Amino acid sequence: MDDKIKRIGKNIAIGFFILVVVIVIIFNIKNNTEFWSYSFTNVVSTVIAVVVAYCFVQEKNNERKMKEKADQLIEKVEEMVLAEDFYNISADADIQILMLNIRRLKNKMKLLEQCAEKLNFVSDIEYISKQVENYDEMVGEHISDLGQLSDASKKMQKIAHNIEQRCETIKINLCGFCKIVDK
Repeated sequence: MDDKIKRIGKNIAIGFFILVVVIVIIFNIKNNTEFWSYSFTNVVSTVIAVVVAYCFVQEKNNERKMKEKADQLIEKVEEMVLAEDFYNISADADIQILMLNIRRLKNKMKLLEQCAEKLNFVSDIEYISKQVENYDEMVGEHISDLGQLSDASKKMQKIAHNIEQRCETIKINLCGFCKIVDK
């Protein structure tokens, strides 16, 4: 509902702006006798300025969208590792669901790796990926005996905490507030 209201408000503002521009153009055509007497260089320089400005705005817009998507993925990674069943695996846990969750986490990390270089958080993603691999190895070593995984919950909770802390670092850096160096 809010999105519809924003869209309607934006369309009204754009329509109003276009109406004002058309009125100013008509006023200038009627009252300014030299309205059509622009030189070719003036027209070309104006067009170049508009095109360059548009390109810069689009580039920043694309970067902002990429940051938003990366932030959403990081939020999902945090949700996954902060879920109690990530680090507190019971002896009767479903192995297939456990392996599916690990696969989902690895897929999200691969997506984040694709945009890490452009958004300048490669080392953070490498660290998180290493922690995910450590978790996967720990689960893989004890997959046949979930009782041992239950005993290793402190180690798994530490891995979850490390991943969560690094995700928070990335989110702060994405916002551009500061560059945290706690590697």
